[in-house]
Amino acid sequence: MRKVRYPAVLKAQSEGGFTVTFLDFPEAVTEGDDRAQALANASEALSLVLLQREADGESVPHATDMEMVLPARQRRLPKPVRVGIDDLQPETRLWFLSIAQFDIQSAINAAQKAIDFDAEDVRCLEYSQLAVIRYSRPFLYCNTPSSRKSVRLELDCRWAGEIDEAAKNLHANVLEVRNKVVAHSDMSKVTVYMEGFEFDPQSGKTVRVGQVHHPWVPPQMLPDLISLARKILHQITAELHSMDEPFERALSALGLIEPKQIAPSDLD
Repeated sequence: MRKVRYPAVLKAQSEGGFTVTFLDFPEAVTEGDDRAQALANASEALSLVLLQREADGESVPHATDMEMVLPARQRRLPKPVRVGIDDLQPETRLWFLSIAQFDIQSAINAAQKAIDFDAEDVRCLEYSQLAVIRYSRPFLYCNTPSSRKSVRLELDCRWAGEIDEAAKNLHANVLEVRNKVVAHSDMSKVTVYMEGFEFDPQSGKTVRVGQVHHPWVPPQMLPDLISLARKILHQITAELHSMDEPFERALSALGLIEPKQIAPSDLD
């Protein structure tokens, strides 16, 4: 015999205790002084209602889908299907590439800022961290807003042009650093800027004793990252400008994307 689960709604009362109701059985209402008692009473109440319906010859309703009762963030939604960028609808492809363009440009800006500061300066570390995060985003699977699909860029000739083995290794290293930090599996990769302090009981003062730094990307690698990112940005921008302009203007009018402000000629 197949088991059926009927969702119960447990509601705390202002005066204390809990009330329990069933979505599928309006007549099944009970309460308890605490959660355990309320749930025990709910089980008994539901049993009595089911027995009464059976005695009266009434049908038993289908159980409400518990997934529809849970808040959206708790539902077990199906995993998005991973697809290639050419499998997306034109408007979705435009949306994704516009975001990718912004992220890569942001990575370039952040890396350039990082170079302006000394390697031990916390601002160098913060900007290099931002460069890593922004550079990585287009190469990580991103769920599209209009369908259950997930897409990312690949580091190939289409999106990076002709690149050497060193550039491929740099790309892999940046993504590895980002992934390890997000997963907290290698905290040595996390940017740490800690002030060390020591209390002197004789003077009653706290004395600064030092700082600790762990860079995300060695500063000497930032110029190479900028060079690689510029190649990718050029390819993305060229792809965007090859798409239909009326489509882009229509999306902009709907507020789905900002109008493009980067042209291929701006990158030369």
